[in-house]
Amino acid sequence: MNYSEAIREVLERLKDKESTKNMKLSSVKAKEIIDTLFEVIADSLRNGVEVRLMPYVGFSVKTLPPRKIHNPAILRFSEIGERKVIKIKPYVSIKSSVQ
Repeated sequence: MNYSEAIREVLERLKDKESTKNMKLSSVKAKEIIDTLFEVIADSLRNGVEVRLMPYVGFSVKTLPPRKIHNPAILRFSEIGERKVIKIKPYVSIKSSVQ
């Protein structure tokens, strides 16, 4: 599923919900909802705050230490400095729906 398909799917599911039947929803509004959610997640991770979207998924930032790598093209070792990576942990509801 790509980005535009996800927006269409969110829009369709929101239109089917009883609580949103009277709301005027458009694909633009669904896009704003999705974009805002990911902006909030990104801002929180940037500030070092772990994000838990219970019962679905959790996001955190992990700092990887510096390490040496081998470049076979130039036959040399190089060092990669410390870096941060996003760690995504699916919770039980997502895991069980896939299995």
